[in-house]
Parts: sequence; C-alpha cells; structure tokens
Amino acid sequence: MTQRLRVLETCANSIDEEFKISQKRLSRIGDSVSSRSRVLDGIDEVMEMTEEAGHQEGDSKPRRGLLSKKASSDMEAAKKLLEAIQQLTTSKDDQ
Repeated sequence: MTQRLRVLETCANSIDEEFKISQKRLSRIGDSVSSRSRVLDGIDEVMEMTEEAGHQEGDSKPRRGLLSKKASSDMEAAKKLLEAIQQLTTSKDDQ
C-alpha cells in the first residue's frame, strides 16, 4: 500500500512539474506575440505616415508602388496570424 502511494505521489509530482513547464512556455509565447503585435502596429503607423506625407505634397492621390501594396497585404496577413495565435494561447490559458 505504501509503495502504491509513493508511485501515485511521484506521478502527481511529475504532472505538476509538466504543468508548470507548459505554463511558462505559454507565458513566453504570449509575451512574444504581444511584442510582435506592437512592432507590427508601429510599422503600420510609419506606413500610414509615409502615405500621408506623399499625399500632402500635392498629389491628388498617393502613389502606391508594387512594393508598398505587397507590404500592406503582408502586414494584414501577419496581423491576422498574430490574432489567431493570441486566440489559441488565450483559449489554452482558459482551460
């Protein structure tokens, strides 16, 4: 009986350690996602300022090159991906 209790205690300790490790990993992922989101928001602001500056120079409409269009679409895709990752990590935290 004592041996079974020791085995159960060892198993419970192992589960507890695994849980702590997974929580640390999730928190690191969450921190990484939020910092990347801030960087993307900063890049988005710079792109908007650049477009506004080009528009203020007297052009009736801002000229957007192929690279600018590609960067905008890539930025939107990256934001959607980050939101999906945040939702996944948030739902795991709730469980």
